[in-house]
Amino acid sequence: MRLTLVFLFLTLTRATDTLLVTGSRIPRTFPAMTRQVQTITREEIGYLPAHSLADILDRIVSMDMQQRGPYGMQTDASIRGATFEQVLILVDGVRYNNTQTGHHHLDLPVALADIQRIEVLSGHGSAIYGADAFGGVINIVTQRGKKDNFRTRVALAEHSTYTAGFRLGRQGDHIGQSLSVERSASDGYWTGTDFKSLILGSQFSWDHTKGKARLTARYADKDFGAYDFYTPGKEMPSREKTAGRALELANTWQTGPVKVASQAFFRQHYDKFILDRFDPLLYQNEHTTQGYGVETHIEVLLPDHGKLAVGVEAASDLIRSSNLGNHQLPRYAVFLEVNSMLSSRLFTDLGGRLDISAWGKQFSPVLGISYWPIPVCKVRASAGRAFRSPSFTELYYQDPYNQGRASLVPEEAVCGEVGVDLVREGWQAGTNIFFRHQRNLIDWVHLTTADTIWRAINTGQTDIIGWEVSGSIEYRVITARLNYTLLHLESNNRYTSKYAFRFARHHLSASIGPAGKPRVRPVITASYKARPDEGHYLVLNAKVSTRLTKKLDCYIEGTNLLDEDYEAVTGVPQAGRWLGAGIGFRL
Repeated sequence: MRLTLVFLFLTLTRATDTLLVTGSRIPRTFPAMTRQVQTITREEIGYLPAHSLADILDRIVSMDMQQRGPYGMQTDASIRGATFEQVLILVDGVRYNNTQTGHHHLDLPVALADIQRIEVLSGHGSAIYGADAFGGVINIVTQRGKKDNFRTRVALAEHSTYTAGFRLGRQGDHIGQSLSVERSASDGYWTGTDFKSLILGSQFSWDHTKGKARLTARYADKDFGAYDFYTPGKEMPSREKTAGRALELANTWQTGPVKVASQAFFRQHYDKFILDRFDPLLYQNEHTTQGYGVETHIEVLLPDHGKLAVGVEAASDLIRSSNLGNHQLPRYAVFLEVNSMLSSRLFTDLGGRLDISAWGKQFSPVLGISYWPIPVCKVRASAGRAFRSPSFTELYYQDPYNQGRASLVPEEAVCGEVGVDLVREGWQAGTNIFFRHQRNLIDWVHLTTADTIWRAINTGQTDIIGWEVSGSIEYRVITARLNYTLLHLESNNRYTSKYAFRFARHHLSASIGPAGKPRVRPVITASYKARPDEGHYLVLNAKVSTRLTKKLDCYIEGTNLLDEDYEAVTGVPQAGRWLGAGIGFRL
């Protein structure tokens, strides 16, 4: 039976032979995972009608990308009904959450050309990564140099929009280097939606006798219209400029059954917000946040196919702000995880993490189990605890329409899920039922119907219960994918909510395209969302790519082809039909 299971796992699903690094401190393949981790590959990113990371992620089950600006200028990510503050963003396993505000979590110095794959852990993750992993974790895994290569792309679209960039990689026997540049700009689809963006990235890697070392530098600069981004209905022609830089050093070292992984990082993010671009002196503020830290963990192979991971982490976040003041929050953590293979059918995870900061001590345990009753069916369950500390904006922000509160306390949650995965040659499917019991939920609210100021408060207890179903099939020349999420919320909150209750109660996403690697590849994607008390909308996108030669390809694409009039964020209308075309060259 063990040989039969291994054969089926390796032949029936693409994800099986890929080590997933997000659902556990110990990389595991699909058969041994006790959690739901979804993956989008480099190949899929290339043929999707998507302009940004937000467009790509919106096809993940239970993922609700709430975009304010076009081309991912600013997007709030929600997983399983969590707020944008309750989702953890990683790049190559390094925390990128912005402590100023979760609105900047996805303001990342990472070009699309640098992404190798995206992994999304749905549900609680504080036992692995600490604060913020309420609804889930998004880990962007960047490309590693395997051979010399060069790729460039130029795209043009309506509203004087363009994107141009290249990626150059060199790989020797032991040393690899890469350089990437991405530039984009647009006049916008209406007043106050123009933007320009520059992203730079460089990586140096060294294969040594015991492992691999990597040094990465990243930079991003954005300037964009922010019409009513934070003042819905006030018709404020706001403007925002952000700049981010990051430096990361990582090393792995292995001898026998012991592997040591270490990383050090430094991040800086600058944000300048002007409430009225035509009257800058009316109100504006500037913020600079920094985060730096180190982490080391050791993996040890245990008898009977088990593994142990134990590690420590020390980091600090600080802000220098004209509005929020100057603050610094150091934090420390220790964590442990044990993965066991009790038989060829039964796998378990057990772990815990202790976080220590100015907010006190937070202990987050996790327990997971997966069982294969038959070779094509996996049943799994997990339970754990999650927490989130308030952002600097929630604590200290003040403007004519918003007011923070310094007395806020961390959010806490108890989470659980059960799921079933079916894997057969040519198709796979899965379903999950999950719950999250939250207390001390932080939200911006109107305290009364006459209140005109949004105030940050701990609103009380909230329960979210949900059901997910997803499936993909490859039949002859066609491949298709379908995802659906249903969310139900129960709360004792009697206030008018700005963010916490804007989840998509119903979210259906689908895509269809050709199987294999045809010369011409048409792909159609659709996303249907219905939010409580806000109606519903359907967005249809399409892209047709063709390979002209081995080195040259081109495409045409259209987003929102039905010209749907909708708002992903209250008070911020989204773009109508938007057509474009591009060409790419590679060596």
